[in-house]
Amino acid sequence: MLRFHAVHTVTFIVAMTLVSCTLTPQTAEEVFFQTEPYAPYKPYLEGTPFAVNDYQDKNEGAPLPAWVDAWLEGGARMIETLPEYRGLYCFVMEQPGRELTALQHWAARFNLERNFPKMALQRIFKRWTDNLTSSPDLVYGSYFEKMLKASAAFFWQNAKFDAQCWLLVRYANDSAALNENLEQTDLYRMLILAVIDIKTFQNELTILFNNIAFERTDSRAQIAATSQMLSTFWQGF
Repeated sequence: MLRFHAVHTVTFIVAMTLVSCTLTPQTAEEVFFQTEPYAPYKPYLEGTPFAVNDYQDKNEGAPLPAWVDAWLEGGARMIETLPEYRGLYCFVMEQPGRELTALQHWAARFNLERNFPKMALQRIFKRWTDNLTSSPDLVYGSYFEKMLKASAAFFWQNAKFDAQCWLLVRYANDSAALNENLEQTDLYRMLILAVIDIKTFQNELTILFNNIAFERTDSRAQIAATSQMLSTFWQGF
């Protein structure tokens, strides 16, 4: 039985090499969809209706994990509404692919210490750039690029691996196609969930933010916009 899901924009690993580049509204999406291996799957991962056709441990009669269902419906912030994740920030790294065995090998080699900065930066970047209509560099000045570089290189304490789950997802051009078995594309998605205590993460990131200085080239408007974001950052995180 197919499980139908509302459209949820999926984000992936932040490309570490991009943090030293100017991120315009056009290039910002490249942070989430690197040239390889995500480009072939991009048409399916950007709002295409989908249904979960199979998942890890389904054959043993296990239900779809609640955190996976929450992620598919509303992202990390929805996972954080689950009772077992209260008091924690949740971060999910995804890897799409055609071959389940290859994804399982990728998950087996997953290193949290190396990858958690990418997972955190993905969400930090999104918070800073949500609702912007122009380049974040133009809005925030030099602070933005320095903040991205510092976040990408930061060593987070007490981040923990929590769970992983693979999905076999069926994408279609429209919901009717899912029902009629027409124009469908099956794709595996491997999800890895990491968690960290909210207070720990907030304290560490606040220190990081406070250690970044403005430059003389930053305008008053850029300093004001950055200061405003810093004062409200956690409200939308």
